[in-house]
Amino acid sequence: MSGRSEPRVTMRLSGGEELFEEIISAEIIRDLEEISGGFKIECLDMARMQAARPAWWRFGSARGPLQPGERVVIALDGEVVLVGWLDRVEVNYGPDKVSMLLSGRDVTGDLVDCAAAPDGPAEYSGLTLTELCARICAPFGISVTADVDVGAPFPKFGIEPAETAMSAIEKACRQRAVLAVSDGVGGLLLTRGGQGKAPAPLIFGENIQTLDATFDQSERYAEYICKGQGGPASSPPAMDRTATPLTAAAPDRRPAPTSPAGGRPRVVTSARVSDPAVTRYRPTVLMAKTQSGGVSVQEQAEWKMRTARAKSESLRVTVQDWRAGEPMGVTDDGNLTGEEPRLWRINERALVDDPLSQASAELLIASLTWRYSKEGARTELRLCGCDAFDVLIEPGETARSSAPRRLDGTAGELTAEPPPRTPTPAPSR
Repeated sequence: MSGRSEPRVTMRLSGGEELFEEIISAEIIRDLEEISGGFKIECLDMARMQAARPAWWRFGSARGPLQPGERVVIALDGEVVLVGWLDRVEVNYGPDKVSMLLSGRDVTGDLVDCAAAPDGPAEYSGLTLTELCARICAPFGISVTADVDVGAPFPKFGIEPAETAMSAIEKACRQRAVLAVSDGVGGLLLTRGGQGKAPAPLIFGENIQTLDATFDQSERYAEYICKGQGGPASSPPAMDRTATPLTAAAPDRRPAPTSPAGGRPRVVTSARVSDPAVTRYRPTVLMAKTQSGGVSVQEQAEWKMRTARAKSESLRVTVQDWRAGEPMGVTDDGNLTGEEPRLWRINERALVDDPLSQASAELLIASLTWRYSKEGARTELRLCGCDAFDVLIEPGETARSSAPRRLDGTAGELTAEPPPRTPTPAPSR
């Protein structure tokens, strides 16, 4: 990008108080399939080097050596892209090299690891999805925002003792067809796939440096058949218990069998959706979720076909720099043109025009890695079909007939704000 100054990665420690700049290389990773963003940084820890060779490094860092458990704030050219924790420190040295490798995740990593209700089963009542997620995230110091309609409040929502915070959040999000993703900078975002637009198109011969394209039909089918059961029929139909003949012809549809309890038969519903791109005989059968929330077998079959199709195309693209956008300029009459270049982000739609891979469509940025090394700044993008992260509403758990029980048999009713919890301080040095 013309006029681009030298790229700069900085890391602040202890929650942003201490600046650390001795960075050799870095990669910051965001992925829609992983709630928590991560980082890997190769650096020089001057405090350790000074302790090892004090005569060589007289002007080393005044602070102690880097230790796991420290809070970190990572910025690209001054723009914060990750707020998290240092999980791991590796020291590597040899005859001609000495370096340290730091790795960790953003703050939502604790949601993946930790229990949502460590003091026992709990139940929330009358909360919206945003409010529910905020209650779960509050003890971790994580904020929750939504950029989509999250639907009606949950009448009841139960959490079991061994359930992780992220598992409970994802379970609730599936019931409202919402994605929960980290915003990378200390919060959780409730959204849907493809909400934003990428800062620039990806064009062959222009900003695409490298491209790997994969088109894979192994998970696609010619026909998606979704079957489910409704309530008992008003009157039992005549039963034909003969087996369906295995012939090349399509099987005829048989009346529903009686229920296992010997009562009236249940109504069997089914739907069929075809994928015209798969031309050979290749059917698959899905067993439908309960339809108590209004999601039909037809919608479930269409969703399965649509997401399988979107995931079958995958592109990995490398572009120069972390940012993109039309450079700012001034017209002859003094008006500004273009826009300030901005960072590539996940969950944004990018137009791809690459005749070599025959990719000419709007695709979704499913994951990215911002990289920094002696070669400069680069961004690696993984793109797929825009429907790949559509979420199907999964009903059946919005209400429970009874509240979860504590060991003493009483229900844990959590309708008040949870008590604040102070994050564990970094270990002293």
